[in-house]
Amino acid sequence: MKYIDAESLKELLDGKYKEFTEKAKKDCPLQYQYMADGLEIAKQFVDSLQQEQTEVDLKKEYKEYVENDPVFSKLTNRNVGLAIAHHFYELKFNARK
Repeated sequence: MKYIDAESLKELLDGKYKEFTEKAKKDCPLQYQYMADGLEIAKQFVDSLQQEQTEVDLKKEYKEYVENDPVFSKLTNRNVGLAIAHHFYELKFNARK
């Protein structure tokens, strides 16, 4: 799966917004103003998606999911388990960027 860099996307949206705003002043005001407004909404949506990414307390989650489980707790030691959890968390987190 390929991801788009959010900052690059916002720069593109800003550029198009300025372009349409200028055209709205010259050519067909209503049509280009509607397009500019749509781009502003898209940019706000991109911003809202970025804000939804939250940090996770891996130690707490590991304790609840592995250490407190009667089977999982016997299958791995804490240090190795946390290292594996951290690796996959970072892998997914970095893939979003």
